[in-house]
Amino acid sequence: MKSAQRIFLLFALCFGFSVVDTYAIEASVNLASFKGDKQPYVEVSLYLIGSSLTRQLLPDSKDTIRNSQVKIEIRFLRDSLVLHFDKYALLSPNSIAPANFLDVRRYSMPAGVYDVQIYMEDLGNPKNNAVYTNRLKLVQDEGSAYFSDIQLLASFKSDSGNSNQVKNGFLMEDLPYHFYGPDFQMLNYYAELYGVQPICDSNQYLTAFVVEKLFGNGTTQVVKSKYQRKQAKAIEVFLGQMDITDLPSGNYRFCIRVIDKTKKPIIYACVPFQRSNPKAEKQF
Repeated sequence: MKSAQRIFLLFALCFGFSVVDTYAIEASVNLASFKGDKQPYVEVSLYLIGSSLTRQLLPDSKDTIRNSQVKIEIRFLRDSLVLHFDKYALLSPNSIAPANFLDVRRYSMPAGVYDVQIYMEDLGNPKNNAVYTNRLKLVQDEGSAYFSDIQLLASFKSDSGNSNQVKNGFLMEDLPYHFYGPDFQMLNYYAELYGVQPICDSNQYLTAFVVEKLFGNGTTQVVKSKYQRKQAKAIEVFLGQMDITDLPSGNYRFCIRVIDKTKKPIIYACVPFQRSNPKAEKQF
């Protein structure tokens, strides 16, 4: 098992994800829920490691161009009953060397709590498979202000396309494993805030963006922060960056908070991540 997978499995045990690796397939699975027009939806981001999959030679490729195929089955259950099911074959890019690849799907479903099961099988070797499980809560109009899930991003750029990776005019690449390696200098994020007007003074509010270090005893320490004043809207979009160049290796969480005049959080959302940065000299 490669180092990236070991890191993710350790991270999964720490933060509540469940992945059963029954052979050698390597994949990152991220779920993010949002408010929809009529009912909420979830984005399922699958990032597969090309070197962990069987590669098939393409016809007439002169023994150079290959690809992989993966069977994906996604189930959303409530009280052990399957309420939504999807099954499809995912094709990797054609390439000489193994290539990692990302697939994003969106599913609109009634509000509620679901058990999510995702089965991945290498069609070139059925023994090479993996199962992912997690609990998902979908919310639509709670009657008070609330956040979507926060998505950590490897990158984002302006885009007018209509693929599932595009939201609000930007193409976003999900961050695999919620892991920022040594090459990353910026923490990129996307989130949405709904129904904030009733809790605002003078139709404005203050937002804090915070990176906290996580300690093994359950305590946290703020290591980076920035603030923005916003005009209240029915839906507010947060797409931005924080500089993590000097952030040392360790376990962290990134939080977005709506705060009052004393900087006390009114509502907030957080997402954990890992950082590897051997060059950072500063220790917290």
